[in-house]
Amino acid sequence: SLQDLMKLVGNPPAAAKTAAEALDKRLSNIAQQVGVQGLTGTGQVLRTQVNTTKTQIMASTSLPTASQLQSARASRDAYVKLVADLNDAVITTMPALYKALSDGGVRPAAMKPIPPVKVAP
Repeated sequence: SLQDLMKLVGNPPAAAKTAAEALDKRLSNIAQQVGVQGLTGTGQVLRTQVNTTKTQIMASTSLPTASQLQSARASRDAYVKLVADLNDAVITTMPALYKALSDGGVRPAAMKPIPPVKVAP
């Protein structure tokens, strides 16, 4: 988790701690909605809702019921919101964490160079 990574910093700046907590909370909420294993969410996770609706529609020999159509629409709307939340977390909250770390003088470790891929003869 982000909190574990922040422990590696030793004594991270307060702004970085706050930014890490905000990002961790947002990503945890998103993970719960899609049903990431190991996380417990309240209510029905989105993946289960979609699978249930899909199974009901596929198993039926008639047109989908109004309830099934409403569930499918609600699931689609929830996924649209979920993708927007994830994009916002990546575009806004993650850069805020990197900026807070940079402003506090914390720099990421140097990366090892990746050798070029060679095609075996």
